[in-house]
Amino acid sequence: MLPVAVLSLSVLVALSATGCAQVSDALSGPAPTPVKVKVSGGDRLSLKQARASVLTERDLPARWTAVKASPDRSDAEAKPEVGRTACERAFLKVSADQSAAPTAEAKGEFRSGTGLFTIALRTEVSSFTRGNQAADVRRVEKVLQKCPNITMKDGGQTMKVTVSPLTFPTLGEETLATRMTVRSRGQKVTLDLVAVGIGHNVVTFWAAGLKPLATPALEQIARAGVARMAATSEPS
Repeated sequence: MLPVAVLSLSVLVALSATGCAQVSDALSGPAPTPVKVKVSGGDRLSLKQARASVLTERDLPARWTAVKASPDRSDAEAKPEVGRTACERAFLKVSADQSAAPTAEAKGEFRSGTGLFTIALRTEVSSFTRGNQAADVRRVEKVLQKCPNITMKDGGQTMKVTVSPLTFPTLGEETLATRMTVRSRGQKVTLDLVAVGIGHNVVTFWAAGLKPLATPALEQIARAGVARMAATSEPS
């Protein structure tokens, strides 16, 4: 199943707290081509393979620096209150349905820029017992399409989230690419999410900041992440 982290509202809270972001000139690149890219990498991964599949500084464009990955919050902490409209109920349902824990999982976090001009990037590789993760990616995409506006409460913080699709090529068997604009306490943070389903595996990428990371730059990073996982999963 698609990892709950893909839908976890705690990701919005964690990344929105990293500060502001501004697109760097070094992160620009060619416009994405909306074509399907055939890649391998669907075989179930061991923990060693999952860790080896995570991007490193050397895989990224200049000015990205690896940082210590922040710990995930507990299940109780990671479930902010969501308004109970029909749309939000569907959001919660798909999250609950996809609660199976991955058999192997690894992540990496990076920063570009300093102070108010920081871009936060997080990438995660998750492998599951059941194959056809692409179908779960599609389910999430359908729910997000039906939920362009979401209101959440996390502790004493109220967040209004606007969801819109990104123009992005299909990597692997299925790709979800969406932009979440989070408004809270007079501040606006943009969170771009890309989730790629391939066989037993899902590779996810989050980029957050006050200004969005250029989509071509995010595509470049996603392609590198999917290619790294595919190379790692190939039999030696």
